[in-house]
Amino acid sequence: MQVFVVFLVAVVTAVAAASSFSKDPVLEDPWQEWKGLHGKQYSEETESYRRMVWEDNWRFIEQHNQEHAAGKHSYKLGMNHFGDLTDQEFNKMNGFRPDPALRKLPVFNFDRQPCAFNID
Repeated sequence: MQVFVVFLVAVVTAVAAASSFSKDPVLEDPWQEWKGLHGKQYSEETESYRRMVWEDNWRFIEQHNQEHAAGKHSYKLGMNHFGDLTDQEFNKMNGFRPDPALRKLPVFNFDRQPCAFNID
């Protein structure tokens, strides 16, 4: 029962956020092109929410790529067919379940000692 209540609250929150979401008109053409490229079709109820998620991901990618241009990252990002998913949805869809025990493991720090060339 508690899980259902939490789920219901999450859905209501998402719908409320999507209904108050104002679309960025500059991203209208890229949004339509992306949907066409990946064959995405949404009901009226979900279009606004998926657009909001996509725009958030778009902005994250743009910010990262600007940082890449400034030398902060060694790689660039691009939009793909998962662009309308939140991180949680993507992880759930792909079966990712972080192991809480692994978070407590000590980190190995390599001290860059030279290795022996020959072993007797």
